[in-house]
Amino acid sequence: MQPVIQDATPRELADGLRSGRYDLILAQLPVPKRDVQVMPLYREPLRLAVPAGA
Repeated sequence: MQPVIQDATPRELADGLRSGRYDLILAQLPVPKRDVQVMPLYREPLRLAVPAGA
């Protein structure tokens, strides 16, 4: 198997998965869930950074 990296919207990637163009996708959530199984791989804590003294 040779991996291929494709940049697209989550919807475009999910459509490609459904059509058989891709065997799997890595996409940002949310991914349209009709006819696909979505499994989060990990969760990053979100932080806000502002200049000191702001």
